[in-house]
Amino acid sequence: MRWGKRITPLIIALAVAGCSDTVRTEFKTLDDAMNAKAFERGWLPPLLPDGSTDIVEVNDLDINSGTGSFRFPVEAMSHYLEAIGCEHGGIVTKSPSGSGIAISVTNENTHWSIELDPQKGMGSYFVQSR
Repeated sequence: MRWGKRITPLIIALAVAGCSDTVRTEFKTLDDAMNAKAFERGWLPPLLPDGSTDIVEVNDLDINSGTGSFRFPVEAMSHYLEAIGCEHGGIVTKSPSGSGIAISVTNENTHWSIELDPQKGMGSYFVQSR
């Protein structure tokens, strides 16, 4: 009887932990992400700055959402902001923290919230299916 009381919580914990549908993918370069057709899968924003590196996507398939990060050359930012606005309808504002740039992109199925830190050349994003 004692053994059952000890093992039951362990079995439940393992069952819950083993059911996660979280997938993490990393790409060293933008070309690697393109070659892997990562943009076509819809988890990455529709566009990243030219020269982006260290691209990470973490997707929760259970709730159809994801987060990610990337590094980018600061000199590519102005072209990126123009392209994401013109080609993908991105709305560019100051980030809530006030130290960066926030971009909102929505298409028929998906919404991306992208934040850029131009001083560090770092970007992060959140994606949610609509």
